[in-house]
Amino acid sequence: MLATLREVLPEKGRAVGAVPGGYGGEVSQEPVAYTDPVEARRYLEETGVDALAVSIGTRHGLHKGPVRLNLPLLEELGQLPVPLVLHRAFIWPQKEHADIIVRFYRPAGYDPENPSTLNVRITLKHTLPRLDLSEVLHSAYEDEALIRLETRKEADILDITGNVTPEQAQAFERIIWDHLGHHVEHFDPRLVGTFLDKAGQSYPLALAQLVIAYYLVKMRELAIERGHLRVA
Repeated sequence: MLATLREVLPEKGRAVGAVPGGYGGEVSQEPVAYTDPVEARRYLEETGVDALAVSIGTRHGLHKGPVRLNLPLLEELGQLPVPLVLHRAFIWPQKEHADIIVRFYRPAGYDPENPSTLNVRITLKHTLPRLDLSEVLHSAYEDEALIRLETRKEADILDITGNVTPEQAQAFERIIWDHLGHHVEHFDPRLVGTFLDKAGQSYPLALAQLVIAYYLVKMRELAIERGHLRVA
């Protein structure tokens, strides 16, 4: 099958991606498998695919239990000469284990041809350090609030509406970029918030991506500081 795809798709301007092994759609309680870098390189050399879907603790389908990502493994797999694909893990039940939960949802009168208007709700568990967004926040009880934060018992709920203004979104982005410090060199601002299927950009998507990026960087720094993670 791969050999046939390799012959046909390049003529049509298409790339070929592959998942070593297979996956199913059933709810699983089995331990998550991790991609072997040696096996991944061998598979790549044998198939010549243009992209490789790997597992660093993620998996296809529904999975009961926490998802533990092996970020050092991701760095090692990043040495492969093709783009990597990470499939999301559907956690069951998600809220019991995740520190950050991102959910996009449709506003009233949503137009499917304009996905940039989707709202996003970001749940931030209190296990995370607080991010000061007071400069751009509105009260959770304001009817016209476009970016609002509600503090609950176990988490902060950050809501960003699809009609957030460019000025508000840019002020929010500036806060995150400032917090990222020297790590900003690893990000391309032109790609943040873009989606290829509709060739557009979404402010809620951009802000959600930046919040996740901030916490990935922040938690890595804390892990190093506390001796939980060693770096060369």
